[in-house]
Amino acid sequence: MIRARIQLSPDQYERLKALAARRSASFAQLVREGVDHVLAAERRESAWDRFLSAAGSCRAEDDAPDVSERHDVYLSEVLADLRAESEPEFGFRPFPGRGGVVTNELIDRLREETGD
Repeated sequence: MIRARIQLSPDQYERLKALAARRSASFAQLVREGVDHVLAAERRESAWDRFLSAAGSCRAEDDAPDVSERHDVYLSEVLADLRAESEPEFGFRPFPGRGGVVTNELIDRLREETGD
């Protein structure tokens, strides 16, 4: 980790210190969580802005003469690219789909087959 000096208002310091005590967490951990939260929000805003800007400029008329009819296809391509380059905010990146839908009925059937 890299050490950094920050300046907080007295109110920010006291409130964060109290929150750290309630959560049984370190002051530094809460500061890092706050930084992660701000960076994740910026990443979401940036991705959304790029997605919206794609509506008017993702394809030149020469590249896609059917853009007025197939705009949803082109926008879904842009959205897929955005999803591929973004990192998950929390947890882990979901596994890619394998084409099937997992339903409660399927789970029940598998449990019956395995005896669980």
